[in-house]
Amino acid sequence: MNTSLSLQWNLDSIFSGGSDSNELRNYVDTFHQHLNKLEEKLVAVKTPEDEKEADEWLTLLTDLQQLSAEFQEISAFIGCLNAQDMNDTKARQWQGNIKPFRSRIGACASELDAHIAKMDPMLFEKLQHTEKGKPIAFALKEKKQWAEKKLSPEQEKLVGELSQDGYHGWSEMYQTLVSSLSIPFEEDGKTSYLSAGQAQNKLESSNRDKKK
Repeated sequence: MNTSLSLQWNLDSIFSGGSDSNELRNYVDTFHQHLNKLEEKLVAVKTPEDEKEADEWLTLLTDLQQLSAEFQEISAFIGCLNAQDMNDTKARQWQGNIKPFRSRIGACASELDAHIAKMDPMLFEKLQHTEKGKPIAFALKEKKQWAEKKLSPEQEKLVGELSQDGYHGWSEMYQTLVSSLSIPFEEDGKTSYLSAGQAQNKLESSNRDKKK
């Protein structure tokens, strides 16, 4: 049995109201407040020298992981808003508004990485066997190895800030250009206009006539 599917996602099931969503606005505001609090806490943090300080460091890492997940949800949702309606100017404004969050989260991560890179090996070993550390021991080892290869927090922060208008800027420009495309598609004698992503989906159809 063939089922006709909508070419648009049901984004209201996530945040109702689209780019005018009050739910989205409140979620972003709460996220922003929590990010500000984490940055304030990191100012006073130093490289752990005992088990208590190591536990506090791990709590901050958990907070950062939660904020990173929330940012990914926000970013993905706004990306979907842009993808489903190429003329949604408010969705594009949202895209610009959240862009600084990416580099700020990266700066927080670099700060925490700098501490784990300098942590005493014996203390780090104990951290991996604590109640909080044991379930993520493997990830902590990888994080420490990666952290030891990174630049200083100041340099990593600069890289993150420059990437907004560099690496990520070019990616967003590409997405903007692609979003302006409107591709005519004829099916059952009717012509509709598809976005680049929708047209790509048609190319993956099992129906050879649609691919043509």
